[in-house]
Parts: sequence; structure tokens; C-alpha cells
Amino acid sequence: MDTYDIKKAYPSLYAPKAGDFHVVDVPELLFLMIDGHGDPNTTPTYGQAVEALYTLSYAVRAVAKTELWRPHTVGPLEGLWSADDPATFVSHQKDAWNWTLMIAQPTWVDIGMVERSRENAERKGLPGLERLRLESFTEGASVQVLHVGSYDDEAPVLAKLHDEYLPTLGLAFNGAHHEIYLSDPRRTEPAKLRTILRQPVVPLTPKEDLFARVRTALGTDKAVREVRMFGGLCFMVNEKMVLGVMGDRDLLVRADPDRSDDLLAVEGARQAEMGKEHRSMGRSWISVSEHGLGSNDDLQFWVDEALSYNVRVTGS
Repeated sequence: MDTYDIKKAYPSLYAPKAGDFHVVDVPELLFLMIDGHGDPNTTPTYGQAVEALYTLSYAVRAVAKTELWRPHTVGPLEGLWSADDPATFVSHQKDAWNWTLMIAQPTWVDIGMVERSRENAERKGLPGLERLRLESFTEGASVQVLHVGSYDDEAPVLAKLHDEYLPTLGLAFNGAHHEIYLSDPRRTEPAKLRTILRQPVVPLTPKEDLFARVRTALGTDKAVREVRMFGGLCFMVNEKMVLGVMGDRDLLVRADPDRSDDLLAVEGARQAEMGKEHRSMGRSWISVSEHGLGSNDDLQFWVDEALSYNVRVTGS
């Protein structure tokens, strides 16, 4: 009788090699789950949730083996993490985190089996058992990496994923941050902990992709404010508009009117217009099509032009 082990059934998802990020397709899987909020290091309900989750998972394994003669290995602890501001994961503001802890179950586990297992486990009087649920979960296309080291050392890896890898591939978040804990922290020193970091993703629309590219090109060394106007997203520096993403993939640039003739000669550039009557917005406003924004250098040229004129206008 073979023993089912999810790590062996899905090696690309649960046994990746350490190194670079990888794109994987995660199918629908079955989990026991429990929700919570707050710092996992200080919130009592987190430890209670972990204990309840393992207790019920082992009870389910016992029932499945007895009733169905289908043994399985209890899978690793997993966690879905979210927050109103994703930056809290990089800044370690753990009190702001929402979490869902879960352990994968074989497909033959059903709600009846879970309830019978819960009755057996409730004799231990563990808080949290009543909040556990059996639920199918699908992530689809995801980017993941195997992190080796302390949980607190994940921040640089996540920053690289969020700020470099996903924008380069034109991908956006499509679900909660997912961690799979392959090591037992009680028996493993922090530097050797093995954790899979996974992020469900979806391709950016052309407009979203340009949003992300402009944000990156503007950098973080200046105060940038984003405002919805003109049917698009505009970027303000020193309370003056410098750039806007209009339509599906056009960039609106506020540039030096004295350089208008030279700038309009650049590939993809044309005089910006507004309204159904296509009225000119003036020599300071240039619209750049996707053909003029093919590379990051092309985009940076227009960003630099806009910022240079902003300094001239605002004096700062």
C-alpha cells in the first residue's frame, strides 16, 4: 500500500531547487484552513491555530487509514499572508498582517471524514478546532522561489520579486502571498530554514504595465503623488503634473515648450490633443505612443524631460 505524500505528488510545487524565481501552474488543491490576524510571533491565536491545524490533520490521517485503507503523509504547514499595504511585508509591520494557515489534504478526504476527526480531536480541548474548515483552493499561474534562511531575511527576496522580477515580466499580484514551511523551526537553526515563497500572478494590461514602468522610472528619491484625471493616471511632482498614462498605452508628457519641435521629431511623439474636437493642449504637452516607449531607455528619456521641466517650473 503506497503512502501518498503531496511533496512527491507535486515536486515542482513542493520540492523546488534553491535559486532563481520560477513560474509554476498551481492546480486546485484541498486544504484544512484557519484564519487569523496579527504578528505570528506575539499573537496567541497564531500558535493555537498551528496546534489545532496539526492536531486535526493527524486525526484525519488516522481516520482515512482506518476507514479507507489509504495512508498519507501529513503535508507541510502553509500560510497565506495579506495586508492592506503589501509594503508591510518588506518593512516587517507584522501587526498589520492577515493570515490563513493551512495543510493540504488528499482528494479522498471529505467533510464527513473531517467532522468525525474533529469529534475525536475535540477531546483534547484545543482552542481553534471549531474554526478549521475544509476548502478547495486554486492559485493558477504563480511565481515562486525557495528561500533558505531566517523568516526575517525574506524581505530582500520579496522586494526583488515585487520591484524587479514581476515588473520585468509584466506581471501583477493575483492573490495573497503564500509561504510553504518545509523545515520545523523547533529543530532547525534559522539560517537553514527552507521556505517556499509563492505569489499568484496575472499579466498586466498594457495600461497597468505602463503604470508600473513609469513608477520605476520616476524612482523613489522624490515625492510623487498619483492622481486620477483626464481618464487616466497622472503623476505629480512638487504638486505639478509631469506625466500621465492615457488610453491603453499612451504617455502624456509635460515638457519644455522651447524644446517642442525637437521632441516632436522623436519616434512615437505627437502634439497632445484633448476632447472630441482634438484641440491642441499646447506646446508643453506631448503624447507618446507605444512605438516610442519600447525600451526602458526610451521611457526614461521622456521621464527625464518631464522632470527637468518640472524643476524649471517649480524651482525645486
